[in-house]
Amino acid sequence: GGCMWMPNNFLMQGTGIEDSKEQAARYINAVAKLTCSSLEEQAFHGRLRDERLDAFLTQGPEMMKYFRDQGFRWMAKPSQFPDYHPHIEGAVHHGRTLDPAVFDAASLGHYQKYLPKPDGAPVIPRFEDFRVLTRLRSSGQCRAEVSALPKGVSRPVSMGRSLIAQLLKVCKEHDNVEIWTGWELSELLLSERDGGVIGARVQRRGSDELIDIHASLGVILTTGGFSQNQEMRDAYLAGTATSKATS
Repeated sequence: GGCMWMPNNFLMQGTGIEDSKEQAARYINAVAKLTCSSLEEQAFHGRLRDERLDAFLTQGPEMMKYFRDQGFRWMAKPSQFPDYHPHIEGAVHHGRTLDPAVFDAASLGHYQKYLPKPDGAPVIPRFEDFRVLTRLRSSGQCRAEVSALPKGVSRPVSMGRSLIAQLLKVCKEHDNVEIWTGWELSELLLSERDGGVIGARVQRRGSDELIDIHASLGVILTTGGFSQNQEMRDAYLAGTATSKATS
């Protein structure tokens, strides 16, 4: 995990892969029609409100640039993964998926305590490399190329762990970020004026204690776990989608 799907991202633009907000919108709308049993079901769940889709496709690429400018490093080239439905309108054959670069977690110092403990598994630079490392006919040279790590890295992490570690690095360098562990997101706080997200209500794990945290600039969600929560999937996705069929 850890990769991000973001149409018209700066890596695509830098490598000459053609994409646009309009093309991505056509793709997302086509996927919605493919997975929803009726237009009424689409409208009822409100998953494709125009303003939300426009916000994602407009601000998403800018968010990726913002993280880059904060020192977050992505793999130099976008992934070769195609869109999940490569034959429908608006799809591209590769480029919309980005992978965090391999990162040295040792540079975090005491912030390493927030990372999962090393499990002894080999570090695989990017998700698509699984197909090479697990394919019986892959040559030793191919395996060596995809598993090669940067020199001088004492605790390499990749994919999802790199995503977490690099965000921790940004927090460490700013030195003005509080990190709370043992708290769970209960709900987002919405503005009564325009419905925008203005903060989050969090609950201490294992207790009834709730605290409202108000944000002056915005809220970034990196919570994960949605695909394994069938109750949320039933509420926010169409039909009978399960984690066996989608990610």
